[in-house]
Amino acid sequence: MLFRSILFLGGEPLRTDSHIRLLENIEHPKKASLRYTTNGSYRPDERTLEAWSKFKEVKLQFSIDGIGEHFNYLRWPLQWHQVESNLQYILDLKNSNVTLTPFSYTTTPLSLSYHDQYEDWAKKFFANSNINIGEMFERPWQPRGETPMGLAAVPPKLQQRIKEKYGDAHAISRLLEPFTAKQYLSFMNYIRIHDKHRQTNWRNVFPEMQEFYR
Repeated sequence: MLFRSILFLGGEPLRTDSHIRLLENIEHPKKASLRYTTNGSYRPDERTLEAWSKFKEVKLQFSIDGIGEHFNYLRWPLQWHQVESNLQYILDLKNSNVTLTPFSYTTTPLSLSYHDQYEDWAKKFFANSNINIGEMFERPWQPRGETPMGLAAVPPKLQQRIKEKYGDAHAISRLLEPFTAKQYLSFMNYIRIHDKHRQTNWRNVFPEMQEFYR
């Protein structure tokens, strides 16, 4: 069977060799493009790189929701220093057919106000690459519906603060949804349960958010 494009999503596609076993059985790989969405916790090993070298192109999209301690909390138990190191590893690869594409950047009720910090990091980190930083942050993704991390949990006072900080026309401001008490309570219960299980404390990681979430 001839494939033109193959997409690997999460879980984490680089965690096992399932994707490699598939690729090793593709006919005419030079006619096919590969695209991965990865959380950055694993870097490609030699077997993976060898398999990739046979394809037309390989595009890696990292799913990142923040940097530093923010990332560690939102993507627990992943560690930011490992992910940043894996990002640099991909940038330094000599494989001409392997490239990074703009991130899958997900917003949360806790991280909205820190958008500018994440963008500043990206501009510095990718300063010498051809990554389109604007595209990465102009189209952030948000959890929709009644998921615990949905943006309807953002209190009105924080929504106003965000609009004042970024302006009404900013991509982050446009993501805001009408506040509902039900969503707020669901969110607060969700992070309390996770903090207890993980032995973390969101108030220490996102101290500026304390006045908005009680």
